[in-house]
Amino acid sequence: MPEWIPISSVEHRRSFFRPPTSMTHTAAARMVPVLRSELKRVVSQFVLAFAQQDGQLRLVALLGGNKDNHLYLHPDGRWLGSYVPAMFRTYPFQYKWLQNDEPGLVIFSDALTRDTEHGKPLFDVDGNLSEEIKPYAKFLGMCAADMRVTDAAVALLNKHDLLKPWTDESGAHSWSGELLEIDQEKFEALDANTIAALQGAPLAIAYAQIYARGQMETLARRLEALKSVKPKEDMLPSFLGADNDEMLRFDFEN
Repeated sequence: MPEWIPISSVEHRRSFFRPPTSMTHTAAARMVPVLRSELKRVVSQFVLAFAQQDGQLRLVALLGGNKDNHLYLHPDGRWLGSYVPAMFRTYPFQYKWLQNDEPGLVIFSDALTRDTEHGKPLFDVDGNLSEEIKPYAKFLGMCAADMRVTDAAVALLNKHDLLKPWTDESGAHSWSGELLEIDQEKFEALDANTIAALQGAPLAIAYAQIYARGQMETLARRLEALKSVKPKEDMLPSFLGADNDEMLRFDFEN
């Protein structure tokens, strides 16, 4: 079974990896963690919520109106949207906590290959990360730092008892039981001292989650639109946000 495995300069010295040629690696996902630095991009395109991911309460973007669909992926592998969440753009690599409690670069085992013609090297002749991997490693390092800020902000919102179970009056969606959302009644009643304590990322995340609820109706329209979308040649977004619509600006000061 495919799995995430740590990259080793000894074990993988002569190994190669296959860069993705479509977005099909997201097919099994129904939600994706979102970074604080992505809020401006995701709030107008995704429904946001809070959910447990890898044992951590996180801000997530929902990919469908329920657990059974992914409304941002065309059957031909094309991403249906102008912004791809950062955690999907790092494939086939991730940072994960290893046995020594240190973050390490891991690769999805299915992406490993010894095909020198189509694969990209993991390491150079000196055993250092190859030039092909360095952009991934740099981007992942920034994502990992921003994820710590984001997780801390979510934890602070939870500490102030501002999260409640997900509600959906329409009954058309089936996320209840897995998700949390901002308790708007409590949020709007916050005193000045608490608001001051939540300045920066916590407040930004709270407001983003509230405003992004407006995308619920958009999901229904996406479902209908997906039925009539026609394939086109340009399937894959530019690598790591090479065009302006996908660029991330990491700000670790707030």
